[in-house]
Amino acid sequence: LRGAYVANKGNHLNLNLDENVAVPGAGAVPARRPYPGFAQVSSWEPRGPSLYNSLQLSAEKRMSHGLSFLGAYTFGKSLDNGAGGNSSTGESRINIQNPQNVSADYGLSNFNIQQRFTLSAVYRLPFGHGRQFLANSNRVVDALAGGWQLSNIVTAQTGMPFSVSMATATDNTGTFQRPNRSCDGNLPSGQRSIHGWYQLTCLSAPAIYTFGNTGRNVLIGPGLATWDFGADKDFRITERFGLQFRSEFFNFLNHPNFGLPNASIGSAAAGTITAVITNARQVQFALRLHF
Repeated sequence: LRGAYVANKGNHLNLNLDENVAVPGAGAVPARRPYPGFAQVSSWEPRGPSLYNSLQLSAEKRMSHGLSFLGAYTFGKSLDNGAGGNSSTGESRINIQNPQNVSADYGLSNFNIQQRFTLSAVYRLPFGHGRQFLANSNRVVDALAGGWQLSNIVTAQTGMPFSVSMATATDNTGTFQRPNRSCDGNLPSGQRSIHGWYQLTCLSAPAIYTFGNTGRNVLIGPGLATWDFGADKDFRITERFGLQFRSEFFNFLNHPNFGLPNASIGSAAAGTITAVITNARQVQFALRLHF
């Protein structure tokens, strides 16, 4: 058994900002930009902080009595201003609503997962030649019941954070705008569905020519749970040759894991989920000759 507190703090991390976002207001957008003669002005600035804290637990059992496993659980939280660095997605630029108020975008990291659990296990069934039971059975019984081994990989985690923005901006800056938030917006787990994942009534259009007050990554998407299962068996052909039969079931329970909901406030699809992020159950079989 192992337990650890793990923390990391960063300062002066690079943020890619558009320094030419217009001040909200009426009239033509270019005239309200800090540099009216230019469009987007992209700059790298070491202004981003980050903070990560976590409790990390693990349990390991090495192979004995036919069983081995490794389990791990993490409870943590990561905060920053955006992807930063040399992000190929450009996320660190487009997610900052107002470059004059970078601190307003300090929130959950895009990769933040509050809780994550994994378990991998292998169990050799105690039947057949060289094992605890039926060790002296005839070849027919051994061929049916002996030599089996089961393997499992279980993964379960809470959802990823995401940001919302207005389908139709009212700040007249030429960039995206976040809505105003009057309450949390995250629905209780029993009220969430693919038809309405978060509480739309908490999010509304800001007053005209103003930025929205909703923070970055304040809503949490669907969690993820998968179970991959395998069963394989060794057939003794001779003392030198053996044949292994393998069966593998990915997403064994055929559990759907949904993607993030539509985050465009004001659109008809806001709050709905239309995609899954893992495959449906997949089954494969194999034979392997070993000597």
